[in-house]
Amino acid sequence: PQAVAVGAGDIGSEIIWARTPYGLTALKTDNNTLRYLTWESETDRIACKWLINLQFQGELIWASTETHIVLLTVRNGQIAVKSKYSAKELLQTESDICEIHYANNYLYIRTHDGCYRLPITGNQLKKVPPIYTNFHSISARIPSFTSGEFIVSPKGNLWCAYSPSSPTVHL
Repeated sequence: PQAVAVGAGDIGSEIIWARTPYGLTALKTDNNTLRYLTWESETDRIACKWLINLQFQGELIWASTETHIVLLTVRNGQIAVKSKYSAKELLQTESDICEIHYANNYLYIRTHDGCYRLPITGNQLKKVPPIYTNFHSISARIPSFTSGEFIVSPKGNLWCAYSPSSPTVHL
């Protein structure tokens, strides 16, 4: 298994999220022991097999595939899908999701050509036209198709790196 992230669980415990050949799994720490959490639905477990980019909003977990955003929760000792959103519907484009980042009640979604920002109210993504930044329009030096990493600072500044040999671009 490959450890993916550690998130909050019930009071006094943590949940370790790991990727295995069978998909995403979670282990709850409890009195110095680890206990596997089961999925509420086998269909959801299979559908969530390729989730990446776990982002924690309290006890909620935002994750993505190339084509969907998924909101997970742990309830009654089981992993459950709370909501699922189509990237095509949310972003109003055919672009694949490369990475997501949660900060300050926004979900930032990085694609190969830019970054989208969607507001979160409570525990739901607002289905409004997203704020979009096309990387190539910021500077002609940035290729129209990129892959790389991005982070959002506590002040809401978006930083993207698109190759090891090129400078980081602040948006």
